[in-house]
Amino acid sequence: MSQGTIYQSVILERSRSPRYRRPLAGWANQGLCRNPLCGDEVTVELRCDGTGRIEEAGFVAEGCAIMLASADLMAESVMGLAADQARSLGSAFGAMLEGGAPVANRHLASFAPLRDYQARRQCATLPWQALGAALSKGDQ
Repeated sequence: MSQGTIYQSVILERSRSPRYRRPLAGWANQGLCRNPLCGDEVTVELRCDGTGRIEEAGFVAEGCAIMLASADLMAESVMGLAADQARSLGSAFGAMLEGGAPVANRHLASFAPLRDYQARRQCATLPWQALGAALSKGDQ
């Protein structure tokens, strides 16, 4: 597999024109993660309702196309989910990148070719790690 095949059209489109790349107005739970190997940095912001369901998600980031696309699709995919559902989706995404079954979300499944590129997997999972940090702050 060539390096070019990991850049599926959805990854390129979402990295060039992210829909959820914005800080949330007002108070929101935040999670920050950095990848010191490549310099990627992402802050995920969440607003949850009284039951812990994610009402709104956004991110502020600087980094590569894979990380930006992953952050954008993560924000889109977790809205409306309960915290435990969002964590489960993140776990399934990480497992897919380690060689597990593809996730049901077809856009997230477009990251499956990264399983052959360890350094690129770290880029894709960084936003999900930041999501976990933001959700943990909501648990407190």
